[in-house]
Amino acid sequence: MPAPIPFPFLTARSRRLATADRAANAAVFSSEDEHHHVLRLRDLTLHPSPMFIALLVPVAPLLILAAVLGSIAAAGLAALLLTIAFGCLWRCIETLRGLRLRLSPPAPCFAGDTAMLELCLDNPGRHARWDIGIGGERADRSGALGPSGWLDVPPHSYSVALVPIRTATRGSMALPVVRIETQHPFGVVRALSRWTPPRQLLVYARPEMDGPPLPGHGQGRHGGQPVWLDVATAVGEGDASASTPEAIASRLTAWVLLAERQGRDYGLRLGAVVVPPARGLAHRRRCLQLLGSWDGAAAR
Repeated sequence: MPAPIPFPFLTARSRRLATADRAANAAVFSSEDEHHHVLRLRDLTLHPSPMFIALLVPVAPLLILAAVLGSIAAAGLAALLLTIAFGCLWRCIETLRGLRLRLSPPAPCFAGDTAMLELCLDNPGRHARWDIGIGGERADRSGALGPSGWLDVPPHSYSVALVPIRTATRGSMALPVVRIETQHPFGVVRALSRWTPPRQLLVYARPEMDGPPLPGHGQGRHGGQPVWLDVATAVGEGDASASTPEAIASRLTAWVLLAERQGRDYGLRLGAVVVPPARGLAHRRRCLQLLGSWDGAAAR
């Protein structure tokens, strides 16, 4: 396969456009809740297809033939092939250059689930951008994560793509590299860009299935003393299933969800970290976040 073509061959006009893109990437976006990136010329890598090479191979012989025989037809055919090849090359570049990527904060999920990364593609230009592929790949580029989706972005509009992220263990997880590519038009050249979102995905501990009941469950709902959830209670349930930090976090996560469903006030103790008893979405989120990022120190 032909080697990728970098961009040192850009003209002065192209360099001015690249400078404008850098300024846009620094000044256009200022939101704290979303991360943004503008694709620039230097962010792109080109992969010529065999068709691109096939268009260029006859050019030199045709030009020689035109010079030797004075053939206008040969010169015209050579010019046509060059126009098609480099026209497709430039159209492919323009499909991605200047495209604005906006990443919404990913929602936390439980270990083992597939999170969905929401990526918005803004097209500030006057022309539609066709056949843009969106996918994820591992940080070491060892392979793609999940199927790629293909979309079109109308002029002065945007489209939203969902990139699946597979999770395995709890804790903070780096987001995968987002791969943006196109082969428009005609598949003559493939333009590719990779973007690493500067965010972390918090993965909650997966709740234990068929675990012991909530401590103090006999005190009734919506009343009585608040339930305290801690490592000692999780380990002291009389079985060996909660003997590791992962199992303890899983059991405490299940209890947090169960107490919330039962309408009970509950507190959480993880070593020196103490969350006072309460209930509600904000309280549940805080407890799940602590359990997701817990290093197991209180269990040692």
